[in-house]
Amino acid sequence: MVRLRRLEGICALRWEIHDIEGDEAVERLAERTSPLTAATGSRSIYHELKFVQSGALEPSPRLKVCLLTDGRAVSGLAFFRDEPAELAFGIGPVTIGRLAIRRFALNVSPLFSRELTPAQCEAHAAALADTVCAGLPRGSVVMLRSLELSSPVTRYVTGEIRPHAKRSFWAVRHGRRHRHYRIALPGSFDDYLRRLTKSNRRDVRKTLRRFDAAVTGRWQVRCYTTADEVPSFHDQAAGIAQKSWQSTELGLGMNDRPGIARAFERIARLGWFRSYILFANDVPVAFQVGFVHQGVYYLKVTGFDPAYAKLHVGVVLLLEILRDLIAGGVAPGGVDFGTGENLLKARLSNQSTQEAYYYLFPRTARGAALGAALGAANGLSALGGKIVSRWRGGEVAGTPGNKDLGAEPVPLEAR
Repeated sequence: MVRLRRLEGICALRWEIHDIEGDEAVERLAERTSPLTAATGSRSIYHELKFVQSGALEPSPRLKVCLLTDGRAVSGLAFFRDEPAELAFGIGPVTIGRLAIRRFALNVSPLFSRELTPAQCEAHAAALADTVCAGLPRGSVVMLRSLELSSPVTRYVTGEIRPHAKRSFWAVRHGRRHRHYRIALPGSFDDYLRRLTKSNRRDVRKTLRRFDAAVTGRWQVRCYTTADEVPSFHDQAAGIAQKSWQSTELGLGMNDRPGIARAFERIARLGWFRSYILFANDVPVAFQVGFVHQGVYYLKVTGFDPAYAKLHVGVVLLLEILRDLIAGGVAPGGVDFGTGENLLKARLSNQSTQEAYYYLFPRTARGAALGAALGAANGLSALGGKIVSRWRGGEVAGTPGNKDLGAEPVPLEAR
């Protein structure tokens, strides 16, 4: 079904909202959006419909594909993932209640044509938020998942732009603001190291030396890029993941994702798959799933053999990936760490933007009650976090002050 909303006083552009599931209409919609993504350089791999729908990150989703169009050309694009979820109400680490909901998640800011002015982009972003929220099925909410605070959608939701506009939703920030870390890659790996702080540079070199000495120099990193190489990569990565704490404690192993190897093959045929495995004495000990698109390398699922944890093999692999990307000129646009903060990202990155999560509740009595309850729980959680931080002397896991560079990256499949 297609729903249209006319934008008052702003040319003849309208938002079309298409509900699709599986591979239905993917080719047709991808063809319609390709001129827009090509003209803008497709700022993110998440603006590629074939990637979002591939199942490479999560099982192939149901989507609301939103096109800003005059009936012919597409001037704006956004995807909302239609997913079952739970709204958790907690105080600090204690969850006091859960409510099953249907969630429409926006994982990346809308993409707009360069022909639109900033004011027009702001107006169209506002219309998108109102259109989607006004048409929500009963019991549903919208989530803005880690969008930049500077994006037009976030600025409209928070009232920074169009502050007196009547919105079709109540907005509640979920959790604290956080940093999204990236790395701008210089001309050589040595140049990259020189841009780190003196202490971080020393720790990086120490980590590499300790690992090399422990395995007596018998190690290598292999890169996998083609569809023919995917089965080999998947089998070895799955073997590592089964040993990791993600699998044993969280049940999040590679084998728990039916069809993931097939999804990786689809991405490889599009030229976007680029993943790595670290071998020590011919044994695979760490892996990194990643994708390269428009000159940007996206770090995704990672895992390591806990028997090698003290050697910080996840850090070793990441450093070797950076060395490979720089040497091959593969990622002139840099490296994207993805959502989630940790100390390793903070110390190895040289760029960041501030982001936040927001829930948008429909303007109903039920929506108002849920928004108020979530806001109150978030406030109590924040207060509890401050108390814990002071009790621990200001040093909590994942914040500056912890000097262990060897801390392993937080696994992104858990997000």
